[in-house]
Amino acid sequence: REEKFILACQGRGINATAIVELLLENWKDLDPSDCPSALNCAFPFYSTVKVLLDRGFYSSSHLLLLYAVDHKETKLIGKLLKDEDLKFYHTSPERIMIKAIQLGYSEAVSLFMRDERFSPEIYSNLILTAMRSSEPEILQILMDNPKVGPNNFAGLRFELFHLQRYETMCKLVIKNHKFRESLRN
Repeated sequence: REEKFILACQGRGINATAIVELLLENWKDLDPSDCPSALNCAFPFYSTVKVLLDRGFYSSSHLLLLYAVDHKETKLIGKLLKDEDLKFYHTSPERIMIKAIQLGYSEAVSLFMRDERFSPEIYSNLILTAMRSSEPEILQILMDNPKVGPNNFAGLRFELFHLQRYETMCKLVIKNHKFRESLRN
């Protein structure tokens, strides 16, 4: 029965989610712990993922974190970040942060900035992404974070010339005391 359910979760197409719903309806006693890989098998078919999440399925996977960012599921992001087993297999924390920035999802960026798995080495690139995405609120969140120091602004000195068309973003960076300190070094 579990094998059939996993196969159904791997299904794609118009009826795939309906089949999973039907199986869950018929097998009410099916416990999510009996099929721990069901949720991962459903990716990237988000309608099936949603059905499984609603029924208590869970996964310590970057795939679920990407889903949560795509759907702006702040509570789910918080839950995943508390999970010590959260794994980043085929992506990096940086790619997930960049996706959140490009979507203008400031709540997710704030949560990610508090997590140790999102290391300071990536912040320079994230600041550039926020500038290029014209996201002043997210840019401010990134610059105000205590983990971001003058060294994260070192590369921006050269980039500001190329980013002049993002005038508002450039003004925010230039006003930042950490950026000014980076110019002294």
